[in-house]
Amino acid sequence: MQFSLQSAVLLFEKAKQLGMMDKGHVWIVTDEIASLLDSVDSSIKYNMQGVVGIKTNFIETTKTFRRFKTRFRRIYGLQYLEEEENSSPSIFALRAYDTIWAIAGAMKNVTTKELSQKIASTSFQGLSGMIEFKNSMLSQPPTFQIINVVGKSYREIAFWSPRFGFSESLIKHSDMKERIENGSIQERNETQISGFSIDVFEAAVKHLPYQLPYVFVPFNGSYDELVQQVYYKGLDAAVGDIEVVADRYHFVEFSQPYVSSGIVMVVTVKPDKLKEKWMFMKTSPKACGSS
Repeated sequence: MQFSLQSAVLLFEKAKQLGMMDKGHVWIVTDEIASLLDSVDSSIKYNMQGVVGIKTNFIETTKTFRRFKTRFRRIYGLQYLEEEENSSPSIFALRAYDTIWAIAGAMKNVTTKELSQKIASTSFQGLSGMIEFKNSMLSQPPTFQIINVVGKSYREIAFWSPRFGFSESLIKHSDMKERIENGSIQERNETQISGFSIDVFEAAVKHLPYQLPYVFVPFNGSYDELVQQVYYKGLDAAVGDIEVVADRYHFVEFSQPYVSSGIVMVVTVKPDKLKEKWMFMKTSPKACGSS
């Protein structure tokens, strides 16, 4: 169905009351609603349990996006204190930001008549994707996420694009694109991240009843800065030996500890003389002389 967000909220509220969100009913929402799920209250998602949506995919792991997201949440939180929890930028905010950049870049040293032509020749990597036009349209069609609303959020089911169709993960989707465009899979220049905490995380993910796509991003700041990045949605989560302390509870929730922490002192063991036992020697007849 295709609705505005406000109409969809009312619709699913009534559908919930009528029992039409139970087993036997299927609801599918388009990008206009699914792409706003990161910006709505959890009570709205409660009425949308089981809904399948088509959501425009964009890369959230770049430094540019993380900086923008941090600034966006900070400014949004100051203006709408009661909605600070739901302040993640949607694809529509990213497109608006990229549009301003495209217009601002095209306005340099051009007349009004030349402006549209200069915008049409724009080419840069924006927050919403590659901004490049062909026949007055974006040259690269978007990739969509197929999502399923579960609990307070949603889970990714698959990815789809007009050119490559469906794939289970974005990595496989990218592999397919490389094979088609380059004839072979090129070696990626990725940072290999490993360690005990990474192994624990990957083992836990394997036991989840659903697929959880993820990408590890190196972080070179302090533990407190890492926690704040999760709080401001610069990162979705943090994996590492992060100590559970009271101050950090104000920003994030922790998983159950998987190693015991504490202070251990290693000292030299001194013999306890009180526990020493007497040693007796029994003489051998061969060692005794006769008188």
